[in-house]
Amino acid sequence: MAKNIIRISGAIERYGYSANYLKHMLSGCAEGPVTLVVNSPGGDVNEAIVMGSHIAEHGDVTVEYVGYNASAATLLALYAKESCIYSDCLHMAHKTSVWVESWGQMNEDQIEDAIKDLTAKKETASVSTLQLAKIYSEHTGKPLNEMLKMMKEAKWLTPEEAVSIGLVGKVIPSKAKKKKVENSVAAMYASNGIPLPSDLVDPETESSESSDNGVFNKIENIVTDIKNFLIPNNSNTNPVVTMNKDFTIINQLLKVEGFEVKDGIVSLTVEQLTALHTAMQAQKTDATALEAARTAETTATNNLNSVITALDALDDTVKNAADAAAKTAAVKNLLDKRPSVIPPIAVGSDSQPAQTIELDPVNNFFNS
Repeated sequence: MAKNIIRISGAIERYGYSANYLKHMLSGCAEGPVTLVVNSPGGDVNEAIVMGSHIAEHGDVTVEYVGYNASAATLLALYAKESCIYSDCLHMAHKTSVWVESWGQMNEDQIEDAIKDLTAKKETASVSTLQLAKIYSEHTGKPLNEMLKMMKEAKWLTPEEAVSIGLVGKVIPSKAKKKKVENSVAAMYASNGIPLPSDLVDPETESSESSDNGVFNKIENIVTDIKNFLIPNNSNTNPVVTMNKDFTIINQLLKVEGFEVKDGIVSLTVEQLTALHTAMQAQKTDATALEAARTAETTATNNLNSVITALDALDDTVKNAADAAAKTAAVKNLLDKRPSVIPPIAVGSDSQPAQTIELDPVNNFFNS
């Protein structure tokens, strides 16, 4: 199997880790899958694309990224059958870079020539960048403008970000060794219901600890038995967790999909309780305003009915009127039929102020 591992550890260039180098190494591999271990800052884009062609032609190559990989090196995984990246690595794609030599003192003619040269190099770099963005886009399924934005930012991506974009297939655990935990410590965690991954326990200390710490283990077992007797299933069962999405109004208010229910209990944050309290206060205020409006409407209706009843009592023509306009016309007709009133006459003397008296229009007919 060792023959089917190829390593690229350095820049991708024509006379180093090149397309010819990879072709030669692939031809020397035995039948079966090949693993290409890559740790490269990038380099010649053309060489990387041709290397990708060799990878695709072989058909059973897995690209495995270790360390920091950037630029042209990120293209290799796009042609492989599978690709992976260790969890302690970084990944980065950027726009095409070209070599620029224009510097130092220049006259106007030299500056003009330099501008023309830089413009031509800019156009070449722009075309190359667009072509690379298309390759990334076709492989990842992401929009072209999104790939161009990623290349412009030129930031280091975490393994998870590289996988989410689609530049790499999956993340694999780092080869860094985990610190082992002695069995006695693991036993104390377990006795208190705290889980500990089995790969953290050091198997080499198991036999020695079982003899040296025999008394401790016995005491620990007794304590565990007492805990299990007093608090059954306290440390051996996990609460049943479900997702409840039935409270749609509350879900919309708090902008959540649902609530986790653990043994019939739902936990809310202080922010969520504050949002519920504010919403309930607003609803209470709205209800009070609505009740006040209904009371005012009822009062106005009662007053209007009282006025209509009083008007109907004036005359049958008013009472029998078909609508409000007819009723108003009937009342006006009654007012027009009233007898006229004689203006009051002021009487008095020079020494006394005049007094206004009203005369009976019948008995004082001739006096008027």
